[in-house]
Amino acid sequence: MIPASLPLTILPPAADELRQAMRWYDGQARGLGRVFLAEANQQVRRIMQFPEAYPVLVSACRRAALHRFPYAIWYRVLPATVEVVAVFDTRGDPERIGFRVEALP
Repeated sequence: MIPASLPLTILPPAADELRQAMRWYDGQARGLGRVFLAEANQQVRRIMQFPEAYPVLVSACRRAALHRFPYAIWYRVLPATVEVVAVFDTRGDPERIGFRVEALP
């Protein structure tokens, strides 16, 4: 079993996707970007508490869906860290996420 105390690493593309989504939601309604970010942070806390709770889908990556927004956090549990590899709009092309996670070292 993986200890829940592993540090979190967010890869730069995932951090960019998170910022882009937050900006987009802010453009839709004032403050909605902060609501999105709060939900993403809450899901990250769940991931950190129970890193193995979500199923492995592609190339050892797991997907944790947000509840109020059509986004999912893709991550993998490594020996020394939990690594967020994507913050993906689930309405997008599913092959795009497959290419991303299959290219991971």
